[in-house]
Amino acid sequence: MKWQWQADELHAHWHLAAEESGLLYKKTPQGRLGFVVLLKYFQNEGYFPEHCRQIPEAVLGYLAYQTGVSGDNLNQYEFTGRTGTRDRAEIRSFLGIRRANGKGRPEFAKVILAEMLPSDPTFNSLLDFAIHWFKNRRIEPPSSVRLERLIRSATYTFEAELFNRITKGLNPNTKALLGGLLSVAEGDADGSAALSNTFSGVIWLKDDTGKAGLDRILQAIEK
Repeated sequence: MKWQWQADELHAHWHLAAEESGLLYKKTPQGRLGFVVLLKYFQNEGYFPEHCRQIPEAVLGYLAYQTGVSGDNLNQYEFTGRTGTRDRAEIRSFLGIRRANGKGRPEFAKVILAEMLPSDPTFNSLLDFAIHWFKNRRIEPPSSVRLERLIRSATYTFEAELFNRITKGLNPNTKALLGGLLSVAEGDADGSAALSNTFSGVIWLKDDTGKAGLDRILQAIEK
């Protein structure tokens, strides 16, 4: 969601159509504003906002003007309470949107496992992909907390499977050499030697060479 909007952009993306205005019949002032915020936000972003802080000031002012109420009324609206739950159900019915169910979430997880995670995307890239994936299928995505949990779970599964495949592909000699890199000095059961002058192989390789000098150059060559 961008935070700066021009007048023509507000009209193009946030203007209430006649049939949308008709949904506001019998709603309270804060109820009208909260409802149109949910409706237009979902149409633009593909998911429902969970707090008034997610609404840009220009957007809130434009929607408040159309509903004939003050933008301050939104502070009283229960986004995740009973009112918000009822309004989201009405909006889903109006837009022909269904909630993500037990089938949709596993399907999404399979998609990012196969199509996204092999390219090592950022977490924000996965979030953007998720929102568009659900939006294109006319599905309300899970809440932000559940969606993050779903993505992290799929990422964990992908990494576990990847490491398992790599491990199975290593011959015994290579595994032994890697084990040597990971082992600390003999007699250092708690690993405290890594904090003194004795390092495990991996820590030694990762250690900063330090200020340039003959000894440091020779040490870097040895690595």
